[in-house]
Amino acid sequence: DLWGGDLERRMAFPLACLDASLAEAETAGRPFLVGYRISPDEVHGDNAGYTIVESLELIDAIAAREVDYLSVSLWTGYDAIPPGKDRSYGELIRERVAGRCPVAIVSGIHDQASAEDALQHGDLVAVGRAALIDPQFATKIAQGRGDEIRQDVEGLDLTKDLALTPELINWFRPEVGLLPPIK
Repeated sequence: DLWGGDLERRMAFPLACLDASLAEAETAGRPFLVGYRISPDEVHGDNAGYTIVESLELIDAIAAREVDYLSVSLWTGYDAIPPGKDRSYGELIRERVAGRCPVAIVSGIHDQASAEDALQHGDLVAVGRAALIDPQFATKIAQGRGDEIRQDVEGLDLTKDLALTPELINWFRPEVGLLPPIK
């Protein structure tokens, strides 16, 4: 159909969605940011849905549409390097975007040092779990108190102290491999 087959047709659907979002933002009657969040590859063992090579083509088309930012979602860490490449996903994407919009990088950022290092791979740093564990994550860095950032959930009641839902609590389970066991 119109949405499948070669790369150009597979890119047509996400770009049509983006175009519709940009058109709607124009009618919002106020400043309205439009960003695009992308996982730059989908590889499951020997099965590749798409790779960074194809994603860079889509990213080029997204940046050409003048989005306000591009958010790069990585499971493997903000500094992960795609197979067969010599630079990180963020570095490759930032090069392709070529200043047309900021690139936000996320994954494995848990303290001030990793947040600062992540800026080598993106223009903006997004923080997920670390900000849930310590809602003052950014404030502490801005105030020069980065060494006070809480990095674990030990001793906290996740539903009372952090107001997390059961779904988010499962995100902190040790089998995810990012945090110590919950007690």
